[in-house]
Amino acid sequence: MIAVGGDGTLNEVINGVMAHKETLYVVGFLPFGSANDFSRSLPCFYSAAEIAEAIRVGKFFSCDLGFLNSVDLESKTIKNWFVNVFDAGIGAVVVKKINRSQKWMGARIAYAQAIFTTFLTYAPSEARILIDGTEYKKKIMTIVVANGKGFGNGLIIAPDSKLDDGKFDIIIIGNVGVFQYLKYISRIRKGEKIIHPEVIYLSGKQLSIEPVGHSLMVEYDGEFGGYAPASVEMHRSAIKLLIPVESNNSGR
Repeated sequence: MIAVGGDGTLNEVINGVMAHKETLYVVGFLPFGSANDFSRSLPCFYSAAEIAEAIRVGKFFSCDLGFLNSVDLESKTIKNWFVNVFDAGIGAVVVKKINRSQKWMGARIAYAQAIFTTFLTYAPSEARILIDGTEYKKKIMTIVVANGKGFGNGLIIAPDSKLDDGKFDIIIIGNVGVFQYLKYISRIRKGEKIIHPEVIYLSGKQLSIEPVGHSLMVEYDGEFGGYAPASVEMHRSAIKLLIPVESNNSGR
């Protein structure tokens, strides 16, 4: 099964495949979308000929997936698989704006505009977070649960993340002001970790998040995912991804 498009297209294909797990699928990805953040986490195909060669050779590796439970406005449960990133907070607000906007100006400008306009009104809010049994209760700007390395059109938020290690890289950005966040964006694009008392780097296999006294939007793989309370769970080696012949067997 070959997905041709962006991260959202790949996510739709993966959710379709995982709904029919009785059939063994191998999924390939030709990144022709607007952001293509997942393509920064594994070797990419650039042509149909490369995909055909990988199919002929049978070149693939086993990739981890995350499984998300969230809710809609009527508190009905939403279930989705994700391969790249889940986040709750300001990132989800930006995604909702992006998915409603016109991208004729280009993905990077559209993302920058959405981030800037969201920052004008968004403020950190309190949430209760449980990671592998350890509880954190604090004000957050966003929490990112990463299987892949990047999101938000080039923000390498989890530079050490691996697609086949059986755990998420988790980044909590706490009570950080607008200008502080904007100050570090260029460093995040370079894949640099941020040294700041309100930025916490963790890892884990299970996470739940519950807002305290307010609503909290969530997103997965660049798709608006509803609202918290939400939970995510790691599923190791859940799907087989096709990779270029010259790459090693564990992605990058």
